[in-house]
Amino acid sequence: MASTGIGFVSFAHINSNAYLPPFDSGKRYSDRAIRLVTETTTIDMLNTIGNFLKSNVKEDVKSEGEIWLSEPGSFTVRDYQHCKDSGINIFALGFLPPDYSAAIEQMARWNGFIASNSSYLERIDLSRKLDAILESEKIGVMLSLQNSTHFRKVKDVDLFYK
Repeated sequence: MASTGIGFVSFAHINSNAYLPPFDSGKRYSDRAIRLVTETTTIDMLNTIGNFLKSNVKEDVKSEGEIWLSEPGSFTVRDYQHCKDSGINIFALGFLPPDYSAAIEQMARWNGFIASNSSYLERIDLSRKLDAILESEKIGVMLSLQNSTHFRKVKDVDLFYK
């Protein structure tokens, strides 16, 4: 029976050229798609890392992202592994702040979260880090904003760049 199961897996692999990804999505992907995700830097441009996990389904319950930002040490090895297994190397957060104060608060909270989890996370703030993240075991986080409501003066550009 065991050899039949192995033969079936080999048969499916040879004939359909479809594979289960290293993460549990329930879908099959081509070997080319799996290689592209695992061998290249993959950036999710508008997905906050905490909402990515989606284990909380009740609206009155904080998302993982909110918990991580407000409770130091709440980002676990399991959370890290789930993110790594997704094949996404970098999460570009893409906040939509209503104003300057909200943008500063979000940036400060995420900078603190990244710094307190430096064994798992790397802030991507230089182009050279885009390629380096693939070689590391860390998850990259790009702090980005979707609008310009946080800019009050020209000098604010430099503040948010740093």
